[in-house]
Amino acid sequence: MKVEGYEMSKNLYNIIHKQVAHASIEELIDKLEYSSTKKGLKSFESFLSHKTLHSWLSSGHYDFKYSAIDFYIKLAEVLNISREDVSSELERYKLYKHELDKFSDAYIFVNTNFKRTTEPIHALAICGSQRRLEIEKALLVFKSEAEIFSIISTQIKTHFKQTQGDIGIWGNVVNYVFHLSEQTYLFDTNGKLIENIPIDEPKVSLVL
Repeated sequence: MKVEGYEMSKNLYNIIHKQVAHASIEELIDKLEYSSTKKGLKSFESFLSHKTLHSWLSSGHYDFKYSAIDFYIKLAEVLNISREDVSSELERYKLYKHELDKFSDAYIFVNTNFKRTTEPIHALAICGSQRRLEIEKALLVFKSEAEIFSIISTQIKTHFKQTQGDIGIWGNVVNYVFHLSEQTYLFDTNGKLIENIPIDEPKVSLVL
């Protein structure tokens, strides 16, 4: 099942979202058979605050009547959305989540070959995030290896340009290490993949 572009606006979740936004919430609460209007309102407020199905189903929502997925299924039923369409959407969500989870630990390490001399530990701890670049994981989903490396390359080039190759207490940037699952890939400061193969690299950590 192809789900490329899954998070784009024209999916069933957004259709339901818009219907709810223009409906009588009180009537929907009654049709969902909530015993407490206050509890129902709170659940709908939470639902409307989530802009994607992934965000809603990952929220851990539970109001002692519906879990996030049960709320979604029942709401779709009340809005006369076909069960087949809902099932297809949930299957796409599951596949999307499965792919997204592959990148849960992905990040870029900014390597400066730092060696501590007189720098205070607390200062290094405060500045630790400067050596780790977080990645917008959704950009990597359903991408080929070449496309993933291109996205990482662009982020590296942007970071190097913005910092001018200097990240303060850590010193000058030497290269970047892209961590993906248990593999690491080395990029130079121009965003070029130095070797198109996984590279063994010891875990970088602050030694006290």
